[in-house]
Amino acid sequence: MFVIAIVMLLLVPVGVMIAGAAWSATIGWLIESDTEARSAGPTG
Repeated sequence: MFVIAIVMLLLVPVGVMIAGAAWSATIGWLIESDTEARSAGPTG
């Protein structure tokens, strides 16, 4: 019982932070790619 509580208190916040960092990095990369594509203008 206590082991489960300790694991939840230690691993869940770390997992949430890692997931948030990965999400932010992915969104930032996608926004940067979109911005570069828009600033390049039409190529045709």
